[in-house]
Amino acid sequence: MSSKDDLIAQARQRNAGREAELIESLVDARLHTHPNAFEVLTPPNPDWHHLVRDMGVPTLLLIGSGGVVSVDTAAELQRLNPLLRYELIPDAGHGMPYDVPERVGGAVSAFAAGTAAIEYGAIPI
Repeated sequence: MSSKDDLIAQARQRNAGREAELIESLVDARLHTHPNAFEVLTPPNPDWHHLVRDMGVPTLLLIGSGGVVSVDTAAELQRLNPLLRYELIPDAGHGMPYDVPERVGGAVSAFAAGTAAIEYGAIPI
């Protein structure tokens, strides 16, 4: 097992633009997370199709060009539920809220504004 200092050094190399305090917090979280917490991500993964189909509220899925979810998967999710929208954030990965918060905020704000317009009748469904 790597030491905290080793993990911090590795994280700084991978994420040079992140604040030192954030890196340390993420390393602390990693060190306090039980490895079994991620078993759900190990194939065979649970069938999530029915969960997506049954969502009854507008949902925004942000994906990064270097992230975990592919554009093909996001498009499949959108086909399963027309209330789901996805947006690709270029040059971002799984940590986009940390790395490109302004782009995440802009996408969420635009989605919320569009959702409010639909909800209040400005845009017909």
